[in-house]
Amino acid sequence: MEGEQVYVDWRGNAADERRHGGVRATVFLYVLFMLRSCSNSSNFTVVAYLHGTLHLDIVTSSTVIGYLVGTVMISAALMNFISDACMIKRTTAIFVFGPCVILGYMLLALQAHFPALHPETCAIDEEPNSCEAARGWKLTLLYLGLFMFAVGEGCMRACVPSLGGDQFSDSDPKKPQLRRLLVAASGCPFYRMQKPSGCGSPLTRTLQVLITSSNQKSAANVDDIELQDTNTQGHVFKSGTNQADETRVLIQMLPIFISCFLVYLPFVLLMTLTIQVGRAMDRGAGAIQIPSAASLIAIPTAFHTLMQPCYDRILTPLLRTATGHQHGATPLQRIGAGSACGIAAACVAALVEARRLNVAEQRGLTTSTGTGVPALSVFWLVIQFFLLSVMDTASFGGLAEFIRSEAPSAMKSIAPAVQSCVAGLAAWSCCAFIHLVNRMTRSGGGGDGGWLDGTDFNRARLDRFFLSLGAFELLALVNYTFWARRYARKLRRVSTVV
Repeated sequence: MEGEQVYVDWRGNAADERRHGGVRATVFLYVLFMLRSCSNSSNFTVVAYLHGTLHLDIVTSSTVIGYLVGTVMISAALMNFISDACMIKRTTAIFVFGPCVILGYMLLALQAHFPALHPETCAIDEEPNSCEAARGWKLTLLYLGLFMFAVGEGCMRACVPSLGGDQFSDSDPKKPQLRRLLVAASGCPFYRMQKPSGCGSPLTRTLQVLITSSNQKSAANVDDIELQDTNTQGHVFKSGTNQADETRVLIQMLPIFISCFLVYLPFVLLMTLTIQVGRAMDRGAGAIQIPSAASLIAIPTAFHTLMQPCYDRILTPLLRTATGHQHGATPLQRIGAGSACGIAAACVAALVEARRLNVAEQRGLTTSTGTGVPALSVFWLVIQFFLLSVMDTASFGGLAEFIRSEAPSAMKSIAPAVQSCVAGLAAWSCCAFIHLVNRMTRSGGGGDGGWLDGTDFNRARLDRFFLSLGAFELLALVNYTFWARRYARKLRRVSTVV
């Protein structure tokens, strides 16, 4: 029957609910999700390896992390689009691209283990100007390993949650309850991909409308897009749902997507540089000793793990009482709150770094040939890690919720893909941002180096760079507020007319 949902197993045969899907399959995917999540922190912690073992400078290390995070996100977005259009099954994608994660880790492990594959061991924290950086084929091996990891990680990130959501049909009223129970117990964001048999990405239909409208020269105004003839023979392009309306809604949401891209841009740099600067701080506090700078990722990871339950169980009821909104705050408000936390995180990072540099100057570490670790505890970074975790949860989650709540029903399935695409492009763009700022400060300093030149954190001016990130985030928030208020006014006008 038309519109009926058809479920198949991994071979393409009709699924039998007594043998396929359900709790057992979901638990298996949950375990797979948890094993995959163990490697998530490496997206940022690898920066300690880049600096400490491969001796890459501050700018290069941050750039590599930006490209890594961006490639993971873009790969996840592409795999979401491809699987949504049924170009490849999710199970097939996992079998094909999943091993890329293992191969990527193997290449990185081999490079870290064999001395011939990385620069000669050197105490870069003690003698930053005496260490040879990785170059040539050693750097190529690093990029190859990271690229393979990023592609496989993006595929798993896109396919596992969606596949987990597909293990339950809605024919049995008990199944959705079981699904919600497993999601609450595991924290795994399984996405329910409800769509009838037959395939096709919502973006394909959007492009069809835009191309058709362009051919008919009727797309001068977004609000005037209408269905037109698809060819000169007079055949009419029809659809069960109004594709022109879908396109109009998507275009109206486009300024929010672009604004979120600007909001996300400083996040990767703030997180990466905070972990890097931890190498130049005292990692002990009484009986507590952090073994390495890479271990600092445990702090934001713990915050992020606790953030969502606290928001759902504590903050949402309080906000619901204050605002009257069902979810405590609208998705647009959540994105704005996350951006405000990003500004606060950049300002706190600048203050902490200024304090660290002051201590380093008092100990003569900014002018000596060698370097050392100032007696400033690494736990000063906890505040900015907390604010960055709030930014991550609020802004990233707010965008996905915005798409699910505002997009037409046929487009709700692409919410994770759009979110990943925006975040990925922002991560790639942060690489150009850090190079631009460093180049501008290098040329205007009367012969002095840029704020982030070299590998010595005691001679860099990270405090000024953090302030520039805060200023950029402030401009991004102002821009986002303008478009968010304009979009909210449009929604109110539409609801009034209806």
